[in-house]
Amino acid sequence: MKCDMVYLRFVIFVMAVFFLPAMGSASGTPLTGFDHLLQIVKNEHLEFDAEKITPILDYVTSDHYTKEPQPQIAGVENNTYAYCGYESEGGLARLLKYCYNPDIPSCAVMPSVIRLSAWKNYNGNPATVSPSLWQRLESDDKPVVTRGLYYMQNTPDLTTGAYYGYDSYRTVILMNYKGRKALVSVLKQKDVSDVGKKGFIIGDESEMDYFYSGEQGLTVKGLGWVKSFLYDSFSVSVFVEDKKGEALLRCGVFKWIRAGWAGKNIVRKSQVKKGMERYATEFKNLMGKKNFPSADELVDICNSFKSLPTDEMKKRVERLIQSMHVKCVNSPTCPKVIESGDALGQYVDKLSRAELSSALIVDYIKTINSRTDKTGNIALKPISGIKPKVF
Repeated sequence: MKCDMVYLRFVIFVMAVFFLPAMGSASGTPLTGFDHLLQIVKNEHLEFDAEKITPILDYVTSDHYTKEPQPQIAGVENNTYAYCGYESEGGLARLLKYCYNPDIPSCAVMPSVIRLSAWKNYNGNPATVSPSLWQRLESDDKPVVTRGLYYMQNTPDLTTGAYYGYDSYRTVILMNYKGRKALVSVLKQKDVSDVGKKGFIIGDESEMDYFYSGEQGLTVKGLGWVKSFLYDSFSVSVFVEDKKGEALLRCGVFKWIRAGWAGKNIVRKSQVKKGMERYATEFKNLMGKKNFPSADELVDICNSFKSLPTDEMKKRVERLIQSMHVKCVNSPTCPKVIESGDALGQYVDKLSRAELSSALIVDYIKTINSRTDKTGNIALKPISGIKPKVF
């Protein structure tokens, strides 16, 4: 009995420190329009009405866009809500060419946020955003609405180390807004995610060295046994041209998340905001970078890595993981498999081609972003004399 009480107190302490939702909310008149977006993302037959979401766009383009509003929405009351408003260089055309191009994997443009992503067949239709969606910017027609099913797997969470894979209903809207173009992206999680797995951030987080163990649990000390899930998520991302023709964007991201274990939501608002700020930093870095490959070049680069023979991919990823070992010296959280040997080979053998190519693409992107160590880019160094075709 005494042991049970000690265990219970420990769990309560961990939840209080890391996870319990923060109290308080923004004051003022509730912001409307989210109910309509939630309905259209779940119902592909429901017609989009631009007028109903005008209050959201008005808020994002207002002077107080950095302050968190209180949204009016039904259906996600049990989720933890947070908002992030910011401005970024780069116009809507650049955003569409890179972040909404199905031929560019998300790990190439958001390497610190997303590991894997893909549009999936939905109701028999291979729905996807058109690679040339940016060409519709010059059109004054009615909103361009794309609906489909979208798979994502995140990079390790900054607090728990967990990573999850899940499907979401996705709706992407390109529309006119008071003489300017706007993009609205809506994601609603379809089902409960895969069980959370242990992800490790090796060394400094800014270096983007991630290890995906494939093992269930969290990396928080004492919680390696936890069977956690991302139960539900709903997000609305708004991007509006600051002024017509100018390469400046006003951005607002609204997110509701419910995750934890034993059916309980143990996500804190501060955790959600930390993840959103991570995304905003990555986004602004991409949009403002002058020496980044053109969208067409990046498509070719990613395809070159994805077309490598599987054995070549595995050898490069094994060497990539080995390079992380020096950063793990005296670190109690470093997974043992990072050390060279049979365990590493067995680990790499279990990775899919998508997981292998993602690791190589991120390694290449690190070089462009000047986040690689002195050993240089490993992804480009052939082991069997085979180089990616584009290089």
